[in-house]
Amino acid sequence: MALAKFHCIHASTPRKTFPYKWIVVTHVCSHWREVALSTPELWTTIYLSYVKPEVLDVFLFRSKHALLRIDGDERGSVESAAAAFRPYIHELARAETLFITAPAEIYDTLAAHIPPSASHLRTLVLTGIFPGTAMPSLLKRLSTPSLTQLILSQCSPDFVENMFPASLRDLSISFAFGDHVGVDEAFPALKNLSSLEELSISESHQHDGGLRPSDPGTLQLFFPRLRKLRLESTSLSAARFLKHLSLPASTAVSLFIQHELAAADVLELVAPLVEQLTTRIDPMDKREAVQLVKVAPGSVQFFTRSPAGFFSRPDLQVASGRMSNPLGVLLRYLCPRLPLRQVTTLSLEGVSYDQPMAWKPFLRVLENVEQLNVDANSRGPRHSDIIGLIGSPFDPNAEKCEFPLPKLKRITLRYVKFNSEADEVMQTFIAEYRSYAAVVARRDALVDGLYMAVVARRDAGSCAVIEEINIERCQNMNEYHVRALEKFVDTVKWDGLKYYEEGVEEDEVAHSESDEFEDDEDWYPA
Repeated sequence: MALAKFHCIHASTPRKTFPYKWIVVTHVCSHWREVALSTPELWTTIYLSYVKPEVLDVFLFRSKHALLRIDGDERGSVESAAAAFRPYIHELARAETLFITAPAEIYDTLAAHIPPSASHLRTLVLTGIFPGTAMPSLLKRLSTPSLTQLILSQCSPDFVENMFPASLRDLSISFAFGDHVGVDEAFPALKNLSSLEELSISESHQHDGGLRPSDPGTLQLFFPRLRKLRLESTSLSAARFLKHLSLPASTAVSLFIQHELAAADVLELVAPLVEQLTTRIDPMDKREAVQLVKVAPGSVQFFTRSPAGFFSRPDLQVASGRMSNPLGVLLRYLCPRLPLRQVTTLSLEGVSYDQPMAWKPFLRVLENVEQLNVDANSRGPRHSDIIGLIGSPFDPNAEKCEFPLPKLKRITLRYVKFNSEADEVMQTFIAEYRSYAAVVARRDALVDGLYMAVVARRDAGSCAVIEEINIERCQNMNEYHVRALEKFVDTVKWDGLKYYEEGVEEDEVAHSESDEFEDDEDWYPA
């Protein structure tokens, strides 16, 4: 209440006139002070480690029988942690939310003295301190029939059946730093969690590869209400986990693969991922084919429907930030084996088309893509990436040229930089299409490159006509580029935004205003 009153004071009021402590003392009238003192819900947040014991006693007294939110973060010695926690262990019985960060020994102390039942507890967050771990002894001791959210961080539990309450809706487990535990080891403990809506399991980033073997046998789990599954592990652990798991069509699956991947490792994931994308759990399962694929640095995302918004959640995401060449491995060995024949939209976000041989198997599968979205940043795609993707055939020496995305009709460019010179790769591309070289390097390298790509695809006779180009939030863009593109594309949509990078003047870009351009019908010959 005092804080609320403090924020009502005008921001320009000097602190010397209205110091914060003075407001606390004087700006709450006797009526509201009495209301505050007699309202238990205002005194239910208990910080065991940051507040003096006498203050905690006052809070506990004034909260009466209201449910508590207890936060105990003790990163010091075991003795100091025990001194902070022990006097209040009996209060845990009326905790609704409990956060504990402490050495492993503290969890054993709590387990030995805590009341056997915490019937009101709904959220429990236990975090170990390296090199200690959040041990499961507290879970074994404590009965939590109402628990809906459990987060275990830096922990090394021995997973056994029924160790988690059936009421859980959100479960997150992060194994201890350097521990030899795979995500598949948690499998037995997940039995009978039919109410689970979100599940996240993360292996240690620093184990040395010697994971303990785990074999769930014939056990098969089904979480009918699961909305999100996140696994951070090796590909082998993830594959073993998914092999014994059936998920609803609405479940969003995120796999973050650790360590270097070889082709054999990726192939382990193919079967369980195909199963997830295609197998109907029951006749009411509304599983749809993948419609959109996004390729971003270190990750590939799959959507069964076009995302409604910028932050829409993919149905499946496979990522790795710890590999020297994650995209090359994923695109070459995983994606071509997934059911992607019905994909109609491909999005590239900040990636470069700098490994055509790695992309080739992936692009061959995407034979029905009609829409290409390109979101550029400092990492790519460069002009040559965009032109190389749509304008370079798989085999230039073949008798009949085959181009990537043969049914492509629409292209959307976002944050792409116009008005730049042809780079070395673009010049190589130009050399391959000498018949169109007359138009190159005289105007805009990107527009010229798009022209060459469109004409090359048209002349091949095996590709659909690119009918539409959309331009959104692009740099160094003006009316000239629209008119230039309209020379060889039926529809050009520009958002009208003029944003010039530092050092580029509008006059420098607006070379379209010359009469020479308006009269030159042969600038982009049909």
